[in-house]
Amino acid sequence: MTIVLKQCFSSAAKAARIVSCPDKLVYPSVPMHQFLLSGIEKNLDAVILTDGLTRQDVTGAQIAGQIGRMANKFKEMGVGKGDNVAIVGLNHLNYLPAKLGVVAAGGVPVLFNPLHNNQEMGKLLKISDCNYAIGHMCSSSKLNELKAEHNLKLLPNLEDLDDWCKDESTICPEYEGHIDDTALMMFSSGTTGLPKAVEISHKNMNSQLESINISGKFNEILQEESVEHATIVDFLPEFHTYGSLLAQFTVLNGYQRICLPFFSPELFLQCLQDYKAPCTTVVPPIMVMLSKLDIVPNYDLSNLRLLVVGAAPLAPETEQAVLDRLKECNPGINLEITQGYGCTETSGATLLCRKNTNKTGSVGAVIAGQEIKLVNTETGEMCGPHERGEIYIRGPQIMKGYYKNPAANSETFEDEWLKTGDIAYYDDDEDFYIVDRLKEFIKVKAYQVAPAELEAVLLTHDQIVDAAVIGIPSERTGEAPKAYVTLPYGATLTEEDVKDFVASQVSEYKRLAEVEFVKNIPKLTSGKIQRRLLREKHERDSRNK
Repeated sequence: MTIVLKQCFSSAAKAARIVSCPDKLVYPSVPMHQFLLSGIEKNLDAVILTDGLTRQDVTGAQIAGQIGRMANKFKEMGVGKGDNVAIVGLNHLNYLPAKLGVVAAGGVPVLFNPLHNNQEMGKLLKISDCNYAIGHMCSSSKLNELKAEHNLKLLPNLEDLDDWCKDESTICPEYEGHIDDTALMMFSSGTTGLPKAVEISHKNMNSQLESINISGKFNEILQEESVEHATIVDFLPEFHTYGSLLAQFTVLNGYQRICLPFFSPELFLQCLQDYKAPCTTVVPPIMVMLSKLDIVPNYDLSNLRLLVVGAAPLAPETEQAVLDRLKECNPGINLEITQGYGCTETSGATLLCRKNTNKTGSVGAVIAGQEIKLVNTETGEMCGPHERGEIYIRGPQIMKGYYKNPAANSETFEDEWLKTGDIAYYDDDEDFYIVDRLKEFIKVKAYQVAPAELEAVLLTHDQIVDAAVIGIPSERTGEAPKAYVTLPYGATLTEEDVKDFVASQVSEYKRLAEVEFVKNIPKLTSGKIQRRLLREKHERDSRNK
């Protein structure tokens, strides 16, 4: 009988299925800003936001007051239901209050990358129908140049908002809306084309925040009795999904967030040391830096307990290299490195390493409230364990859709399922592993080659600082891999050296056809490689030969 049961269980375990989290998700049916204020009001006296550059602290009471004052002033200036308000700035102590103040006034904050040029910013203003804008010292001149063309009403810059609204009431105006209304908009990364404005509802964001509280490791670490400072060092830009979500998660739970306006290795490491931070969030390029930068041993990081990597796939070799190095530099450190997976369209996270569990290379398990199925890209059939397929997701965290873009919505949704374009597999424990982007696979004869796999191999070479791989046309194989590689000053590697290094570790069809040395790899602020720009570069160079 025992043998029969084991056989039946083994057979069932390998069957194709929808994967979900056993934890029940219950989220509040209130506007997003009210949900966050309910968390802030539990920690009015606590410092929950600090500028890592100036060391200025902000308490829960100060943030709550800022939200109310800004909301009332925005409303006085005409912001209300139907108004989309561009926020165009780097991380700032007033960023979160401004975002929630716009929501409380009835408007929709639209989060812009301030580093876009005028042409890029103009396209996004048009896509998102913004009629108001809040700038920053780094973006105000661009907004002034664009305001007439886009009929923009300019509100004060982030750094000037406090003085502007100092005489207003701290009590938020009454909110007229529904939890299914759009709470904020962010832009999809645009790695394969023009970015799209993603509409995130109050329900989407509330359920996302509760999911992380239930399924994530932050609470597991930060609420331990042995943790002296419940602090997270964060340089992630708030205009990006990862950074915006983390900012909201920390104020909801009363954790101190050390906010960095930009990334500097010295500033980042100094803050980790000075604030004895148990947690920080990074992207893969920073992991490469931690594994190789010579100043890392100069800082005491012994309090670091959790390092969460997101926004792009991380090679297991890099993860292990960082873990080994930090343990070597900080004897006795009790550090865990975990990954997660999500996208703008899912309001943030979808997969996180579950509590008390972590596997090198895995991006974790499905978080509470969401469901995932993997679909074979050729047959359309659902996949089982260890079978690669495109990630389809459904749940209350999934975006309302792309703003005024029915064609893109039709391509992205299949019934209630969001098609991500990412390829993954899951193991027998239902922990997931990201393989690559569907649209970024290199098709060599009948085989599919994942650029991320070759990039991971390249980054293990001690003379390679950064690398990106694209597919280029090949008369012999249809497509072939080409690597763009960044070397440190004084390196002597040749193209043949790099080709031979990769060839010694991969199958023949995965070998590099070309290698080009470049000063830097084009990336989004999230750390995602902009392969589209590299493909365009290759096409230009080919035409000019």
